[in-house]
Amino acid sequence: MKDFIVKNFAVCVFFILFYTLYVMPEPVAYAGVAETRHNLSVGGPGQIKAKSETEICIFCHTPHHSSTEGPLWNRSLSKVTYIVGSPTGSQLTRPEQPDGSSKLCLSCHDGTVAIGAVINAPRKKEITMTDTAGYLTAGMLSSKAQGYIGVDISQHHPVSIPLNDALISAKTTQYNNREIAYPVKSPPPDSPVKLRATKNVYGGQAGSKGVQCSSCHNPHDDTIKCFLVAGTCSTCPCPSGEDRGELCNACHYTGDAGSKDRPHLDKSKVKGGCSACHTVHSKKARVLNDRPEELCLKCHGPSGGPDERAQSNIFSLITKRSVHPVLETSKYHMANEELPERDSSVPRHVSCLDCHNVHMVKPGERLAWIKGTDVGGIKKKTAEKESEVCYNCHSDSINLPSNSYNIRLEFNPANESYHPVERVSKGRSQSLLKNIAQGSLITCSSCHEPHGSDYSPLLRVNYNMEDGVESTYAYELCYGCHDRDSILSNRSFKGSPSKDYGHKEHITYQKASCFTCHASHGSDINPNLINFNPSVVTGARQYLDYQGGRAQCNLTCHGKVHK
Repeated sequence: MKDFIVKNFAVCVFFILFYTLYVMPEPVAYAGVAETRHNLSVGGPGQIKAKSETEICIFCHTPHHSSTEGPLWNRSLSKVTYIVGSPTGSQLTRPEQPDGSSKLCLSCHDGTVAIGAVINAPRKKEITMTDTAGYLTAGMLSSKAQGYIGVDISQHHPVSIPLNDALISAKTTQYNNREIAYPVKSPPPDSPVKLRATKNVYGGQAGSKGVQCSSCHNPHDDTIKCFLVAGTCSTCPCPSGEDRGELCNACHYTGDAGSKDRPHLDKSKVKGGCSACHTVHSKKARVLNDRPEELCLKCHGPSGGPDERAQSNIFSLITKRSVHPVLETSKYHMANEELPERDSSVPRHVSCLDCHNVHMVKPGERLAWIKGTDVGGIKKKTAEKESEVCYNCHSDSINLPSNSYNIRLEFNPANESYHPVERVSKGRSQSLLKNIAQGSLITCSSCHEPHGSDYSPLLRVNYNMEDGVESTYAYELCYGCHDRDSILSNRSFKGSPSKDYGHKEHITYQKASCFTCHASHGSDINPNLINFNPSVVTGARQYLDYQGGRAQCNLTCHGKVHK
C-alpha cells in the first residue's frame, strides 16, 4: 500500500512540475481539483465517478504516451462534426469547428466519448465508471447531466472564434451602424478571462488567439461554481439572478457612461445583470435563457407589485382582442432580416426586438437604436421618430396583408391632406379642440396602442368604422381631438351651397360613420381627409370643395345616387 501511495504521489508531482514549467499558459489553481466534480476517481465528490480507479489526473492527463492534442493529454477525442449554426445578424462569419482547449472539453461534454476512455498504456482498456443519478449512457455523458453540451452548439456562445484586429474592427463597424449594441474588445491583461490559441481564421488572420471554453472556465478550480473564472455563482447551474457580468464585460463592452440610464443594465432594477437574460450554454435561443418574448414577459408580465404591473404589464396588452401577434409569430424573427420585407416567402411576423433594443432603451427613449424607414422610403441607421419604426413593417413590405395599405404613402406630405404625423397640417380644422395648439404634430401611438387593444385595429379607444347611431362612444377616437359639439352644429362642414346638408345630417340622421367619408391617415386626392370608403361609396365618388365649409359630392352610397 505504501509503495502504491508513493508511486501515485510521484506521478502527480511530476505532472504538476512539468505542466507548470513547460506547458501551462497562465497560473492555475490545482489545490481544489480533488474536491470538484472533475475528480472522477472512485473518491470523487460527484455523482459520476470511477468504479475503482484511484488516480485523479489520469482522466485527462498522463506524463507518458500522451496525445499531442493537449498538454499531456490522455483522452480520446470526439470525431463528430458539430452543428455550429448559420450566421446571424451579429455574427460576421459562419462559426468554425471547435479546436484547441474547446475540443478537449467537448471530449467529455458532447456525450459521444465515454468518460473513462483514456489512451495511456497500459490503461488502453476503458476505465469503468458508475453514477448515481442516471447521468451516463453506455459510459457517455447523457443529456440529463448538467455539464452535457451535445453536438449541437449552435445556440451556445461560439468557441474557437479568433478575437483578432480584423474581428474587432468589423464589430466596431457594426456598432457604429447600430447593428449591435456593444463593440467587442480583447480582455484587459488583468482580466481573469483569457484568450486561448485557435487555428481558425477570421479576416485572413490565422494562428491567433480567441474565445475557447477555457477562456471562461477553469477546469481545475470550482471556487466560483460552474468552474467559472469570474462572477458570483454559488451553485451550478448558475441561478439567473447571480451576476456574471465580469465575464461578459471582458469582451463585450458595457461600461459607457450612459449605461446607468438604461434600466436593463441597472442591476438595482435587473438583478444579476447580463445573466438575467443571457447564458452562454442555451437550448432555446442563442446565448439567451429563453426565447426573447418569454424573457421580456418575465418582467413585463403579471408578476411584481401593483405599481410595476400598472406600468409594465405588457402581457395584459398582447393578449387583448387586437394585437401585434408577438406570441404567435416572434419565432420567425431573424436578427439580420431586411425591413421592409423583400421576400414574400418569409412568414410575416413581429417581435419585441423589432421595436426595442433591450440594451439601449431608456425612459422616454423606448425606440432607441432601432433602424427606421423614413416617409420617403429611405432606410435609416437609426429611426428618429416613432413613425419611421412603424414604416419598417407597414409601408413597402412585399407581403403586406390584403387588407393593409402602404401607410408611408398615406402620410406623404405631398398629399392633399393628412393627419399631422410627418408634417403640420395644411390648415387648421374648425372642429379641433381649443387646447390643441396650432401646428401640433401627433404620433402613430396617439391613436394606436402598439402592444394590444380591445379596439381594432390596435386603437386606443373605440371608433365605429361601420354606419350606425352616433354617440360619444361610437366615435370616441375622433372626439379625442375634434369637438363633438362643433361637428354636430355643422361649424366645420356646413354642407353643399344649396342644400346645407352638413355633418349633423350625415352623422345623426343618415347614421354615416366618419370612416365612410374620411381617411384615417391621409388622402392623396382630396382636402379635409376626404377619401370615401369603397365598401359603402361607389360610382364616380367626386368631391368638390368650395372652401369655407361648403362642398358638394357626386357619388353613390349604398346603391343610391347623391349629388
